[in-house]
Order: sequence, then C-alpha cells, then structure tokens
Amino acid sequence: MRLLIAISYRDGDNRLMRYTSEGGAGQSGRRRLVPGTLVVVSLDHPHEKFWGVLLEVAPAGVSILGIELSSFDDFLARLRDREAVTGGEVFFPMHRVQRVEVDAPNGDIPSLGERFQAATRRSPAAFFGTNHHRSVRKR
Repeated sequence: MRLLIAISYRDGDNRLMRYTSEGGAGQSGRRRLVPGTLVVVSLDHPHEKFWGVLLEVAPAGVSILGIELSSFDDFLARLRDREAVTGGEVFFPMHRVQRVEVDAPNGDIPSLGERFQAATRRSPAAFFGTNHHRSVRKR
C-alpha cells in the first residue's frame, strides 16, 4: 500500500527559505534571523504580536527584548514626552510561536524600526542597547 501526501504552499509560506552551507537556514537575498535583528514575533492568538530585538532562537522558544505591538504607538508617544519607558525581555515557548519575521520595510511602507527612529530620533539598536543587561546569566 502506498500513501501519497499532497503538500501545498500558501503565499508567504517560507518558499524562499533554504539551508546555507553554514548549517543554518537563510533566505536568499534577505537578512537572517540572528541575535540583534529587529523582529516581529506573531503568537498563537491572532492579535498577540511583539516587536523588538531578537535575543535567541532555541528549540525551547524565542527570546526578545521589546514591546507588545499593540502598544507601539503609545510607547512612541511616551518616549517623545521623555517618559522613562523600556522594553521588556520576554521568552515565548515554541508551541506559542506562529511566526518570527525580520522587521523590514515593504515598498513605501516603513519598517517599525524606521518609524521608531523617525518618531524618537534614536535608533532602536541604541535604545534597546546592543550590549544590554541579561537577567539570566549563562553558565
């Protein structure tokens, strides 16, 4: 008995992903998901998304330093008003993660990082800090 499986792809289903000779998955002509990259993490609930700096992708889950996407505009307003606000370091178990995508512009639509920089006159990397303090020390 032979079992046939039909696999179909929707638009945007990682058709550009390929494995590189470096051993990791990469996208042809696009930035890779490496620590320090600005990303948007979509979780299993439709309106649950986070934006920030990728800290780590591991089999257990994804860690970022960032904010909930639904509070992005309010976050920018507080920064413009010079209030003391920061991003939070969060971990999402892999079973909750639906998608992790690089924060990049789309045609004439600016990326969230570009919107952040235009509104605050600071780069997201400078705000979140490239050498930020980690709450968990590696052994």
